[in-house]
Amino acid sequence: MTKKIKFLVNILAGIVLASTLTACSNLDPVKELKLTEDYEQKSFLEDGIGVQSVYKYEDGDTVYFGDNSNYYKVRFLGADTPETIGDLEPFGKKASSFTEERLIDAKTIVVESTKIGDKAELDSYNRYLGFIWYQPKNKDEFINLNLELVRNGLADLRDTPRYTEYFERAFELAKKEKLGIHSSGDPDFSKDIHDVTIKDLQENFDAYLNKRVRFTGYVTERFREADDTGESIYAEEIQGNEKYRVKIYKHTVDDKIYYVGNKSTFIGYAVDTHGIKRITGITLANRDKEYSKVLHSGYYLQLGTKILSDCQNINDNLYNDLTIENIQIQNDLLAITGSALRRGADNYPSINPKAKVTINVPLKDDAESIFKVGDKITVRGYSKAPVSYMVNEFSIDVLSISDISIVK
Repeated sequence: MTKKIKFLVNILAGIVLASTLTACSNLDPVKELKLTEDYEQKSFLEDGIGVQSVYKYEDGDTVYFGDNSNYYKVRFLGADTPETIGDLEPFGKKASSFTEERLIDAKTIVVESTKIGDKAELDSYNRYLGFIWYQPKNKDEFINLNLELVRNGLADLRDTPRYTEYFERAFELAKKEKLGIHSSGDPDFSKDIHDVTIKDLQENFDAYLNKRVRFTGYVTERFREADDTGESIYAEEIQGNEKYRVKIYKHTVDDKIYYVGNKSTFIGYAVDTHGIKRITGITLANRDKEYSKVLHSGYYLQLGTKILSDCQNINDNLYNDLTIENIQIQNDLLAITGSALRRGADNYPSINPKAKVTINVPLKDDAESIFKVGDKITVRGYSKAPVSYMVNEFSIDVLSISDISIVK
């Protein structure tokens, strides 16, 4: 064979090889990746792989598997979808819907842990990490949901102990095709602010679903969610003699807007997370030109030892039972004056240990005959002026006599 012919043969071979490599790189990695591990008669928790059923959905990359008696959280490996719990981000709702739609109609679901043959391990957030394989109805092949989210531009790429090459190709193809998070933006997502009241949200929440809203309210309660997804608060407002309230998912960063008693302007997104309607993605200072802020410190006050034990993560504007020292009628109000010991005063000598408090009660239902000097009472009410640990005298307005209880 002459040198010229050899040269042409090498060129042709190179062209064929390049074409083959190009064709391979353009193959859909979701279709290429197959479930090859044996999963039958195995347990995800004990063996690192096994058939599972969905208990409930959290967001695009987190699902609870199991049943009422034994369920656990699994965070998807290799994929990081936009937020819908602590915040609402572009394409977050689409990613959550994508995951739910794929699994809800699946014939079989297999969860694969980081290690096959060993017990599944928890991460530092008390979650299991896994690959989610699902078998669509009328099909024999399994599809890797983690990879499918990345391929459709509904998840960012994260480190993965296996299938790295497939995930990297899926991510690059989604970028090349400008899908989802790689596109110019989510057409269904907006940062425009809608001014509403808590009454609006309580009575017609769905009208503001997935919209950014701004409203004013005071915090009455702070608690940890039963499903351990984080902390939440309740914010209330008063219109006339009626109270209205809304649930707000608390950001991981602590802030005075979350303190029980403080009245604030809140800015966040109205979401419905599998039947739980609440505000999430609260904008804090230094994160946007429009942000949530405290308007009135110590607006909603609670006096009473039992009230203290029932609250969590409360601020300094709470006191023990009030001891009545004087009762008189002033301008169609029953004015109850007494003293109350501030919570935590024993541990913080610099704090004024006692406060003189006047309770203003609507004069009806024979209110003046219910109480007497020396009684200890618990109270929930509202202060017109800011109250802090520096204040040792203030007044509280209550809506009705039912906001006061005599301590037996």
